[in-house]
Amino acid sequence: MNTTEDLEHLAGSIFIGGIKREQLERDWEYRKNKTFADFKAAFHKGVMKGRGKFEHEIREAASAIGEVIVKKEVTHERTTAPSKPSAS
Repeated sequence: MNTTEDLEHLAGSIFIGGIKREQLERDWEYRKNKTFADFKAAFHKGVMKGRGKFEHEIREAASAIGEVIVKKEVTHERTTAPSKPSAS
């Protein structure tokens, strides 16, 4: 699930330094029937909507991209220590 903080952090990072598709897709996935092109369009739309003040641009961009992507769920694989050989 997306949090506002995660989306605003992503939007700010993109605004400052850009992002490559591979970087985005490492931690985020597209909603059904959405693509990277939809993501770029949503980001641009959000920036234009908030135009005039950096904080507004980031907030609006975050809101717009939240309609296109969701954060991947982190799954932690459980590892177990190797079992000790039994003394027979």
